[in-house]
Amino acid sequence: MFSVPANFIGDFKTGDNINYNLQILSTLYDCCEHEECNKNYLIKPIILTIMSVVEAVLCDFDSRIRWFTREGVSNIPADVLGMVRSKNYDQLEKYIACAKKHDFFDSAYSQIYDDLNKLREVRNRIHIQNKKNYTPRVEQLAFQENNKVLAENVLEVVLRTMDKKYTRPPSVQGCVSDFSIPWSARHENITSGNSNAQTV
Repeated sequence: MFSVPANFIGDFKTGDNINYNLQILSTLYDCCEHEECNKNYLIKPIILTIMSVVEAVLCDFDSRIRWFTREGVSNIPADVLGMVRSKNYDQLEKYIACAKKHDFFDSAYSQIYDDLNKLREVRNRIHIQNKKNYTPRVEQLAFQENNKVLAENVLEVVLRTMDKKYTRPPSVQGCVSDFSIPWSARHENITSGNSNAQTV
């Protein structure tokens, strides 16, 4: 278990709700430790919860870019801020496309955008009928240990990059409790990004 400071969150209630969902995750991971538990049945709610947290973080970040014009967002050039503000993103797919276009996670591992899109499709399997015909057709094959580990990696990279690169000013920090993650840290060496980028 490890924690990441929540000092990049713009909407404090979103931060509180993220912490609530991380507590749900922690409970699911605790359940996996019991011998009588069939861990395979917990992979789906674990992945869905992780990706809900990722979406909430990206949505909050989009809102900061869009509405926190006086405060600004560190490490994003003015022209990129203007470009993002001119669009209307309201779905995970669009948040990921925007992040990829402007390479918001440049300090993270190179596969982050492909992994986010793969997990977005897995997350959409919350709809059992699978009307978009995502593969594999057998839902149980989509919710496997490898995708759970991938989701863990993605969430950790997203949170650590936000913490290192997009932290808010000290005067508005400390309003949301640190995010406690219920698995062992894997990506502790994420750098702070482009130190030459503008703060607007």
